[in-house]
Amino acid sequence: MPVVPASELVAQAKATVRTVSCEEAARRVQKEPDLLLLDVREPEEHARGAVPGSVNVPRGLLEMKIATIAADAERRILIHCAGGGRAALAAKTLGEMGYENVAAVDGPFDELAACC
Repeated sequence: MPVVPASELVAQAKATVRTVSCEEAARRVQKEPDLLLLDVREPEEHARGAVPGSVNVPRGLLEMKIATIAADAERRILIHCAGGGRAALAAKTLGEMGYENVAAVDGPFDELAACC
């Protein structure tokens, strides 16, 4: 079986999950008080700068920790990372786990932070 490059996995994930722009994400953060803004970057990245109110769960721990943060499969979740790749992969995973209202921010963290 051939090795699938990460870039192809990300492209496949982006094609199958709902994505939003940084501007749309910022609008949702401001207007939806129950929205979970999930930051799937590594803790060191989050410590260097974070969107206010975001919850940091590194991509590698997502499957193990999400139920303690969002037990309700209908919870609105918006996922971001540094550039959009990990967020898309995380959104795909959450969808496979049964979460119904998940979207990934398709854009760089700096742009999202500037919009929020």
